[in-house]
Amino acid sequence: MRSAYYVEEMARFRAFDSLKTMPPALAAALLVCTLTIMPPAVSAQATRASNPAADSLLNLALASAATGDTSRALQLLEAANKVAKKDPEVLYWRGLMLARSTFLRVGDVPRNWLAWRLL
Repeated sequence: MRSAYYVEEMARFRAFDSLKTMPPALAAALLVCTLTIMPPAVSAQATRASNPAADSLLNLALASAATGDTSRALQLLEAANKVAKKDPEVLYWRGLMLARSTFLRVGDVPRNWLAWRLL
């Protein structure tokens, strides 16, 4: 036997079943409104200004990181950062390399802070 509370709760949930089914015309109108109001997506690659010197240094840094030479990769990323100060890809990879190469020691606090700021 079901309790009165259970029956009331089930009746309340059944009242929301009518809201789950939406008329197709209303759904289409909401979709059109949403698509016209939303701004178009902007790709980060499309807005990024190309800097050949920074790109070549970044590629060299990623290649040296792939071989396991993290210190050389950090040096190349610092050089790329000097060439293109606000390049988001250079800043991201430099912050990521710094974050992955530091430890939770007192001496690494400035390096951790810099990695946090770059990411």
